[in-house]
Amino acid sequence: MTEEGVLQLIAAHQLTEHTQVILELLRPAVYFTLGAAGEGLAHSRLGGRPDLPAELDWPSDEDGAPLTPLLQLSLQDIPVFAGNPFPSSGLLSVFVGLDESAWDVPQRVFLFEAESVLAPRPLPENARTSDMLSEVVPHHLKLELGMDLPRWATAQEDRLTQAMSSEQQSQYWALLRELEPKGTVGRLLGYAAGIGHDPRQDAYISREVPGMGVDDFARRVELDLNLAEHWQHLLTLNSINALDLIIWDAGYLQFLIKDSDLATLEFGQIYAAVETS
Repeated sequence: MTEEGVLQLIAAHQLTEHTQVILELLRPAVYFTLGAAGEGLAHSRLGGRPDLPAELDWPSDEDGAPLTPLLQLSLQDIPVFAGNPFPSSGLLSVFVGLDESAWDVPQRVFLFEAESVLAPRPLPENARTSDMLSEVVPHHLKLELGMDLPRWATAQEDRLTQAMSSEQQSQYWALLRELEPKGTVGRLLGYAAGIGHDPRQDAYISREVPGMGVDDFARRVELDLNLAEHWQHLLTLNSINALDLIIWDAGYLQFLIKDSDLATLEFGQIYAAVETS
């Protein structure tokens, strides 16, 4: 959606007095919708056999357990836009482990350069497929450039909506839903979204506060949680009823990355978690 389209939505939802701040907060996001079933070498797709270089060992968690391929994105499928941190070609490949805890789901993210020689690789014999992916038929993903605004249960959304009436807040959330293309199953970049509290706080605590658990809410009051705003949204995959891909209670799996790591395309400290009600 273009900025002109956003202006029309702002007017339609009677939020014109907040136009300037809404436009200042607009960010590009790449939305995913489902394509046809199937795989295809280096195609953007969900599930299936990952395309990997021969020299790469199968990705595993800290205990050596094989991870499950979640999705891969062909970077040439991403429409051109200002500020895109990714190269114009190559493959972004995402693996996940068992989501027995909603917090800090095991994951690995790779960026294979365009020159990499890739080939499909089957799961290792000892792999235990993540439950949410066990019945998923591989499907291609279509990538579409759109716009995004601060989402639920984040400090950014709170700062924006606290100046709105209850009715305007409802209209803002409706506007936010309309920014997504119909049939969206996930997105790259844009804003993080939480349920109950800002998920970037969890990422900050998990990766940058030694000796503190993500579930230690009593100690959060002792922290400068403004530092959590250096974390931002990398990737989200939604539950997809059409594929029987249900993430906990119809929630979503979200990957967060520190802004400095995104700028240098370093993926070693990514934080992934399930957001669900």
